[in-house]
Amino acid sequence: MYVDIYKGRVYAPDDYKILDDTLDAGVCYAGIVAEKYNSIPHFIFFSSKPIPEFSESDEERIYELCATINSDVEKIHNNEIKAIINDGKIFNGKEYDLSKRLGIFAIPDVKNKENLYLNLVGIIRGEKNNG
Repeated sequence: MYVDIYKGRVYAPDDYKILDDTLDAGVCYAGIVAEKYNSIPHFIFFSSKPIPEFSESDEERIYELCATINSDVEKIHNNEIKAIINDGKIFNGKEYDLSKRLGIFAIPDVKNKENLYLNLVGIIRGEKNNG
């Protein structure tokens, strides 16, 4: 599938869920919400802010929107095990490693559809309305 954004086009697999509430006229970045073990569908969201610049509250807003589509998102997020770090060591490493966790990832710019990141996603700048 593809979704047109400001001065570009986002490509992603057809089974990814789109957070329509984030798709405004001026958005020029896109990201993905995924769970470590792929126990929920992937979600695509859009932003006028670069994804790496997201604050914790920006991320929480995205997780809340995902939960309106799939209630498992909220359950996973509420049950995430946080790493307990002291003096650079993780004290609950095993539990942390085994826990389900959500993550937010930026969809990168790519040159063309043959260069999609992981053969799955990418933003092609300047492609909007060109096919």
